[in-house]
Amino acid sequence: MNRDKKVYAYCTAQSYKMDELYDFLKDKYQISFVRDAIAIESDSKNLAFVFSYGVCVLWNFDYESEKRLLEHISNFTQKPLNEKIEEHFAYHIDERVALSIKHDVIILPQSSTLFYLSLSHALAQSIKLSWFETSIAKVINQTSYIAESMAINGKIPLSRREITRERGRIFSEKSKILLQYDLLDTPEFIWENPELEIFYLDFARYFEVKPRVELLNKKFEILQEIMEMLADEQNHQHSSMLEWIIIILIFIEIILVFFH
Repeated sequence: MNRDKKVYAYCTAQSYKMDELYDFLKDKYQISFVRDAIAIESDSKNLAFVFSYGVCVLWNFDYESEKRLLEHISNFTQKPLNEKIEEHFAYHIDERVALSIKHDVIILPQSSTLFYLSLSHALAQSIKLSWFETSIAKVINQTSYIAESMAINGKIPLSRREITRERGRIFSEKSKILLQYDLLDTPEFIWENPELEIFYLDFARYFEVKPRVELLNKKFEILQEIMEMLADEQNHQHSSMLEWIIIILIFIEIILVFFH
């Protein structure tokens, strides 16, 4: 019976400075660029993969080695997250069976670097998707009062400046996700290594990447509706202000005519 090992995935930033990170790590580890990922081999022959979109996946690193590598990576982050998102699983290698996941234990039929990378792509996409889900859920929760106010009072309790600020915040969060949204597509590495596609797809299916992306799209639609609602309210307030200005000017003109 093989003793279970551990694989950890971390999302620590929106992105990494890959070229600078590579130059820093090359004197400390055996590393290489594999498409858009840095493959790292430790002294004990364990593997780690760093992805440009702020995710790293570490296979069977001990605590001290993992901590040291994460500290190195943290020096080359762009827009680091306040709290890193992580997932971990137990795994072992059994060349007699096909790739499978049972009770959160992964059974691997081989242990080549490219095989590990194909699985790491799916795991990295899953944890990045978790960050997308958390970010968009936070925005929706923070703006839920807008729809509630519309339903109860028939209006949004915000000034034009506050509406502008709210629209900007929503747009900023939405753009932050959309700029990296294409990373949820099948990686080019998989297209270049079709023999590994089945392993990548099996892993992506286990993490329910496709249905989660579809659900995320629906949440984007909710955000879009909120932005349109705010835009309509802002236009309404602007029109109301113009109407009052016109009424006041007419009133002043009547007074001046009267006194004349």
